[in-house]
Amino acid sequence: MFHYFAFLVLCVAGFLLIVLLPRSPPVPVVCPKRANEALINQERKNTDTFYVDAYHGNDSWNGKYPESRKGDGPFKTLEKAFKQIRKLRTPAKPATLFLRAGTYFMRRKIQLGAEDSNLAVIAYPKDKGVRPLISGGKTITGDKFVFHSYKKNHKIYVAPFYGKCTSHAFLGDKRLIRARKPNIVKWTGEDLTGSGPYLRMKNLLRSTPVCNLAGDGGYTQHNCPVINKKGFKFRRGDIRPNWPKLTHGEILIFNSWTAERRKIARVNVTEGSVYFQRDLRFPIGKHPGASGFRYVVENIFPELDTTGEFYCDSVRKKFYLIPPSGALATNDVHVAHTSVFFKAVGVKNITFQDLAFKHSHDSYFSGYNGRPGMLILEYCDGIRIESCEFSHAGYTGVFTNMVKNMNVTQSVFKDIGNLALTVEYNGEAKDRFAPRNIDIKRNTFKGCGVYAMLQPSCVHVKGVGNIMVQENDISITPYAGLRVGWQKTFTKDYNNGKKVFKIVRNHIHHYGNGILSDFAAIYMSSNMQDCGIIQNMSICHLHVLVSDNAIHHSRAYHYGAIGVFSDTAASSVTVTRNWIYKLADCAVNFHCGQNNIAVNNMIYHISPKRVFGVCNPSVGDDGRMPRQSMNFSRNVIYVNNSNARLYGRGDKWYDEIPVVQLNNYFFKGFSTKKFNGFFSKTIKSWSKWRNEAKRDAGSIIADPKFVNTDLDDYRLSNQSPARGMIESIDLRTVITNSGTC
Repeated sequence: MFHYFAFLVLCVAGFLLIVLLPRSPPVPVVCPKRANEALINQERKNTDTFYVDAYHGNDSWNGKYPESRKGDGPFKTLEKAFKQIRKLRTPAKPATLFLRAGTYFMRRKIQLGAEDSNLAVIAYPKDKGVRPLISGGKTITGDKFVFHSYKKNHKIYVAPFYGKCTSHAFLGDKRLIRARKPNIVKWTGEDLTGSGPYLRMKNLLRSTPVCNLAGDGGYTQHNCPVINKKGFKFRRGDIRPNWPKLTHGEILIFNSWTAERRKIARVNVTEGSVYFQRDLRFPIGKHPGASGFRYVVENIFPELDTTGEFYCDSVRKKFYLIPPSGALATNDVHVAHTSVFFKAVGVKNITFQDLAFKHSHDSYFSGYNGRPGMLILEYCDGIRIESCEFSHAGYTGVFTNMVKNMNVTQSVFKDIGNLALTVEYNGEAKDRFAPRNIDIKRNTFKGCGVYAMLQPSCVHVKGVGNIMVQENDISITPYAGLRVGWQKTFTKDYNNGKKVFKIVRNHIHHYGNGILSDFAAIYMSSNMQDCGIIQNMSICHLHVLVSDNAIHHSRAYHYGAIGVFSDTAASSVTVTRNWIYKLADCAVNFHCGQNNIAVNNMIYHISPKRVFGVCNPSVGDDGRMPRQSMNFSRNVIYVNNSNARLYGRGDKWYDEIPVVQLNNYFFKGFSTKKFNGFFSKTIKSWSKWRNEAKRDAGSIIADPKFVNTDLDDYRLSNQSPARGMIESIDLRTVITNSGTC
C-alpha cells in the first residue's frame, strides 16, 4: 500500500510539473559551445561561490549548495540571489554565481553597482548539454490556444493573454510578424520585418515644384513642406478607415537610410489621406528615389491572414496567431515583456558566461540610441562576455557606454531588433572611462536591425584606443554590418599615429537585403559638426585599419550597398588585404577625408556602378568640400560589368587628385568604347588617362588569374601577372572559420 501511495504521489508531482512549467526548456547547446569546465573550475576555485536553480531552488536558502542539502541549497530567483550575495560574500573577494539549467523569467531589471564588482555569473558547468535561459518574455503554452476562425484557408488560433501587448512575439525559436499589409513573401521565422513587398503612396500631403513624387527637386529634395512629416495620401483600398482599433495600427515608412513606424491618428476619406499620431523625423519626399515612397501597414486585425502573423488585443486580452500546422503541439509562444535584464553602473570586473538571453521588449522606443539593451553596462572597467547567446531581442543585445577593458568572445547574436552590440562614447578622450582596450572576437552575428531601422548594424564601436573587432561572422541586416565612429575624432598624430580601431579578419556578407540605402559592410564616419559643416580637417582623423576581411553579397533598395565606406571626411583610414566581391555598389568609398589608403585588395566587381568612390558636395550642408587626399594602389580590379566606371558621376576632388597607380585591371566582356570610358568622364582612352592625366603609372590590364572566381577563391595563381607587384591574399579560412559557429 505504501509503495502504491508513493507511486501515486510521484505521478501527481510529475503531472503538476508538466502542467505548471511552460515548455521553455534550458537552451540545448549547439552554438556557441559550452566553455571548458576544467578552466572554469580553475578560475573560480578561490571565490565565494553561490548557486541558483529556477526549478528546484528556494529563496529562503543561502545559495551555498548546487542542490538541496539538509534544508539548504540554491536560490530560486536571480533577483533574490543578487540581493543575498551582497550580504553573504566576503568583502573584496571575488564571487561566483552558478546558474543551474532552467528558465529564469525577468519581470524587472536587476540593477548592479560597485558592490557587485568582481562577480562572475556563469552556467553551472556540470549541467552539460544545456544553457540556462534568462527570458524577458511571458509564455503562453501551446495548449492554451483554441481554433478561432479561417482566413484565406489559414487557421487562426486564439489564447487568453493578460500581459502587455508588444511588437515582439516568438513561436518557439521563430520570430512572429505582426499582422501586416502586404504580407511578406514567405514567413521563415528569421525574417527582416522591413522586407517587401510594399504599398506605394499615391501622393504627398502637399506637393511643390521642388518636392514631389517625380523628384523634380533633385536627388535630395531639401525644401519639402513640414506638413509632409504628418502623413501622406494613399491609393484607394490600401488603407481602410473602418478597420477596427484603427489607432492601434502602425505604418512603417521608408526614407533612405532609415525607416520609421508611426501610429495612425486618423484617416481622411475625402482626400484619401492618413495622418500620424507623431511627426516623422524627415518629411516624406526628401529622398524620392531611395524611399520609393514605400510603406507597410502593421498591427491591424483584419490583415491577420497568413502563416507567421499574430495580433495581440490589449482590450479583449486575447492573443491571435496563425501558426504552421502542428506547431502549437510542440512550441509555446513567448511575448516580450521586459526590456532590460541587467543594468550595471560603476562595476569593476564582471563576467557573463555560458548564458542565453532571450525575449526582450523595446519599451516602445524607436531612435538612434542603442538603449534599451538586454545588458546595459555603463562606466564599467573589466567586462567579460563569453560563450553566451543573445537572441529574439526587441531592441539591442548588449549596450555599453563609457566602458574599458572589455572582451566579448565566442558568443552568438541573432534575431536582434536593433543593434547586437554597441560601444558608446561621450566624446571626452581624457575621461578615465573613455572606451579603450575593447576586443570583440570570434562572435556570430546573424539578423540585426530586424525590427528597428534607424541606421542599424550588428556592431557599432566608438572609442579612443585599442579597439579590436576581429574574426567575427556578420550577416543578414537591412543596413550596415559594422559601424565605426560617428564620434569626436582626432588629430593626425594622435596616439603617435597608431590606429584606434582595427577591423581584422571578419566575414561580412549578405547585408542590406534590398531594404535601405546608403550603407556599407564596414561603415565609418567622423562627426558632421567638425568635419562636414566646419570642415576642420585637422581633427577629422578616425585612425582605422580595415584588413584581411572577406566582404560579399550586398543589396540596397536604391543605392549605396558599399564594401568599405569612410563618410563625412573621416581620415587616416587604411583599407588593405581584403577580398571584396559581388557587391551592388562600389568596393571602397572615401567620402572626402585625408590620408586614406586602399592598397592590395582583391576586388571582383559585378555592379554597373563605380569601383571607387571619392568626394562629393553632399559631405556637408552647403555644397562645400574640404581638401582631400587618398591613394588607390596595388589593387586587383576584376570588372565583370561593362557599365561600371572607376569613379561615380557625382564624384569630384579639389586641390589634390587621388593617387591611382600599380593596379591590375581586367575587363570581362567590354567593348572598346566601354573600356575607353571606364577611367574618366572626360578622358576617353587608356593611353591618355596614363600619359596626359598621369594616372595609373605602373598599372597593367591583364587577367589576374584568380584561382577560381566561380568558387570565390580570389588568391592569385602562380601564373598571375600581378605577382611581384601585388601580394596574393588567402582569406579562405576567414570565410569558413570566422565567428563561433
